[in-house]
Amino acid sequence: MNSAFTVYWSRVRVQFAETGGLPGARIPFLFGGPHVSQPSFTRAGISVGDVIYPITLRGQCIHVLCRFVVARILTVADFISEHPDLYPAKSHSRWEEETLDSAAQRHPWHRAVCWTCSDHVLLPSAVSAFDTARTIPVEALQRLTYSSKKAERAMRWAADGKTPLLGSIDRIYRLASTSAQDFANLLADAS
Repeated sequence: MNSAFTVYWSRVRVQFAETGGLPGARIPFLFGGPHVSQPSFTRAGISVGDVIYPITLRGQCIHVLCRFVVARILTVADFISEHPDLYPAKSHSRWEEETLDSAAQRHPWHRAVCWTCSDHVLLPSAVSAFDTARTIPVEALQRLTYSSKKAERAMRWAADGKTPLLGSIDRIYRLASTSAQDFANLLADAS
């Protein structure tokens, strides 16, 4: 059975997406790496067929940026070689990170999906349009629950009881089945 996950995008990363022209477009790939700001999808246990929901926190709302269904997981080297349109041979460096950075200079939206050091790339079989206006309804937010191999945990809240704590969403987390259904329902009409 496939699983659903959230991955947190910082406010600055979302701004790169907005200024780079991603709203209304489809994210063509997601990079994973060794840092909290671009965590490892493979270490999180994500596999082909799983669904990823990039999210961000603005005020008291969690915004669901899109729905991304994983079709393939590639190394960065394989990804670069398969995408000469983004990484022409003349832009290749002996360091993969420099090659990736060169694409961000030509395609500003690239910085949003390739935020920092990367070691793998996810390609989608389906992805909804990027939208910063889509928020989780209050009732679904109040029951938002994540699942691990050990247990389920509800999202943690600030002292005001209204603001989600960033520390409870700031990595890649597997959604519990009820929350995965809430996310699926939210994006049911997203094309």
